[in-house]
Amino acid sequence: MALSERQMLLLDTLMYTDLTDCHYNKPLGKILAEFQNEDGSVSMEKIEKIFGSRSRSLSGGLESDLPAVKHLFEEILKDDKLCSLKVTYPTQKDYGGIRAACFVEPSGDVTVAFRGTGGSSEQWNNNTHGYGDMSQKSQEAAAEYIRSLPYDHMDVTGHSNGGNQAMYVTIVCGDKIDRCVSYEGQGFSKEFVQGYDRQIARNKDKIKNINGSKDFVDILLIDIAGETVYVKSDSGHGSKSDLEDAHTGIPDRNKKHKEDMTDNERAEDAIFNHGSYGILTYADRNGSFDENGNFREEAYVEQEEVCKWLHNITVGLALVSDIPVIGTITNTLADIGGIILGIVMTSPFTIDDKTLVNLRVEIDNLSLLVENLVVDIVKLPFDVIKQNVKKITDFFNKVVDWYNKKSGRIERMVAEAGTVIRVDTGKLYRYCDRIAEINGQLDTIDRDMDRLYFRLNLFDGLKLLSADVTTEYSRKLKACGDYLNDVAQEFENVENNIIKSFG
Repeated sequence: MALSERQMLLLDTLMYTDLTDCHYNKPLGKILAEFQNEDGSVSMEKIEKIFGSRSRSLSGGLESDLPAVKHLFEEILKDDKLCSLKVTYPTQKDYGGIRAACFVEPSGDVTVAFRGTGGSSEQWNNNTHGYGDMSQKSQEAAAEYIRSLPYDHMDVTGHSNGGNQAMYVTIVCGDKIDRCVSYEGQGFSKEFVQGYDRQIARNKDKIKNINGSKDFVDILLIDIAGETVYVKSDSGHGSKSDLEDAHTGIPDRNKKHKEDMTDNERAEDAIFNHGSYGILTYADRNGSFDENGNFREEAYVEQEEVCKWLHNITVGLALVSDIPVIGTITNTLADIGGIILGIVMTSPFTIDDKTLVNLRVEIDNLSLLVENLVVDIVKLPFDVIKQNVKKITDFFNKVVDWYNKKSGRIERMVAEAGTVIRVDTGKLYRYCDRIAEINGQLDTIDRDMDRLYFRLNLFDGLKLLSADVTTEYSRKLKACGDYLNDVAQEFENVENNIIKSFG
């Protein structure tokens, strides 16, 4: 009988301990028995002896520690079915950058679990590497691993990048995979979706993608799962309370309130989620699993609005990956996102001088890339530009709203770090001028088109009319130019205020 979603979640979390690497054909219960005392309880002393006394990142989260490892082992040892699973064909550390193992039931049923990459800023960047590519080396290694196994029918699972690998092999090795349960796995590129369209159509219904409602990894690229659901999680990164403290300028204003929070309230207070262990603990505490160990329908919630918005942006970027500079911009955005996430996921928020320098360098790189992108965009067919104008305008509006709400917090954070914001506002003004120039060129083209009507026959005139309707002076472009001008002025005001505060 197939493993339940909870049992797969426990295996996905166990994979982060790397215990399966050195065991072959040994029941999981006997492997974990090495960590038990004579009375059957799990020994923290034995865990520390194996793993060291340092905290250990468990399940891709940043908050997990050795007590979480102890709790994980206790939960697995309570489950006779999990204890009976034999570990077979564990990968070695040099196997294409992936970590995986087979868990075989006494009945012969097989579940393959892929290990995730963890929750660092570097790994956040790595999670975007599938952009514009048919496949990644780690995905190809995962498929090679599945093809090498002597089993004809398997279930697969994994968390984070492991979840992505599980979904990948379900598509490209579909004849060997019966079921896939992915936890917080990121999506796929346009090139993969187009190249494997038939295989996706045949196999997507085998895939269930379960994500934290505030997860920041599953939002990446195009989702191919037949079923995607969202649940609550304890894996909190960043705190709304800390953000409010930073915005008001009153440190630890909410400290007492946060100490009095229940576990569920702390989960709600988080800005983002990522971690299989956090999904497990929240679900266990709130009775989210049914009698068979699968998520109840009542446990499903809506994805957070900010995550929906970020997902739409990554999908939009994936759909225009044919523009060469877009891929470079996406990687640069990933670097910036990694730096920002490194700030957001610490509590309270902290920025040091090195972080600010790195952020400035990446933003400068991005500004140069955007200059090249403007050149490429104006070469696109006008109907393509027209289709994306609303999305771009909406994006700018959201950025303006975010800046207006958070500028006070940014100012305080940077002032505390003792570093002045130095934004090249001259570039913003130049972008404003370039947009105005493009708008002027559109107006000139529109006028030239008007003069052509008298030189064309009826059929050609209809074609000209179709082009003329979509070519005119753009108020939206003007609004973008005005926005850049206003932002430049706002940055100058913020910088001047900070300089004044330092005397």
